[in-house]
Amino acid sequence: MISIVTPDTILLDLVERCEGASDIFNRYNALAGECILCYNLFEPLKKVVEKYKLNGVEIMSELKALEKAEQ
Repeated sequence: MISIVTPDTILLDLVERCEGASDIFNRYNALAGECILCYNLFEPLKKVVEKYKLNGVEIMSELKALEKAEQ
């Protein structure tokens, strides 16, 4: 199966396809200073990581692990 978790994946696609993805993003809200999903649901993951200066490798790793666990 091809992973949907890429830097170009839109957040909405991630939360629709990976049941726990919203929980992952919610954990980063404090670092972002706002609700990531509320303001960026239609943005690609890479843009969100850049916007909030988040650890993209860490987030990608968490999302890929979640995706794998749900298969």
